[in-house]
Amino acid sequence: MTAGERLFFYLWDISQKNKNVRAASVFISKASRPFFFIAYSCAGVFLFLKTRALTCRTAAFILVPLAVIAVSLLLRRILKRPRPSAKAGIVPLIKTDGPYSRPSNHAASSAAITAACMAVSLPLGIFLFSVALLTGVSRVMTGAHYPFDVAAGWLLGAGFGVIFLFVK
Repeated sequence: MTAGERLFFYLWDISQKNKNVRAASVFISKASRPFFFIAYSCAGVFLFLKTRALTCRTAAFILVPLAVIAVSLLLRRILKRPRPSAKAGIVPLIKTDGPYSRPSNHAASSAAITAACMAVSLPLGIFLFSVALLTGVSRVMTGAHYPFDVAAGWLLGAGFGVIFLFVK
C-alpha cells in the first residue's frame, strides 16, 4: 500500500466514523463548485469595473481557469488513474464525474481561481485559499480522490494561477 493510499484510508475512516465530519465533507464537496463559480464571477465583475476595459489582465483572469480545467481533463485521459472507489472497492459519498481521478478538477480549478482572485483582492484570495484546502480534503474524505490527486490538482491550478499574476 502506498503512502497516498494509507493517507486516503486514514481520512476515509475518519469520515466513516464521525457522521458530522461525513456530513461536512459531503456539503463542502458539493457546495465548492458553485461557491467558487460565484466568487470567481464576482471578482471578475469587480476587475472589469475597476479597469473599465478588456485588458490583457482581464482576459487572463477569464482564460487561466478555463485553461486549467481543459488541461486537467486532458491529463485525466492521459494518466487514467482510477478513483479510490474502483481500486479500493468503496462506495464514494458523492457522485463523481467519470472513472479517473488524477488530477482533481475541483482542486485544480479552486487553486487557479484562488490565485486569480488573490491578484484582485488579497483578503478574498486568502479566504478562498482556506476554502480550497477544505475542498481538497473533503474530496478525499468523500472517497472521490486520493490525496496526491488533490495535490496534483492544486499544483496544476496554482501553476496556471502564477502565470496570471505576471500578466499586466
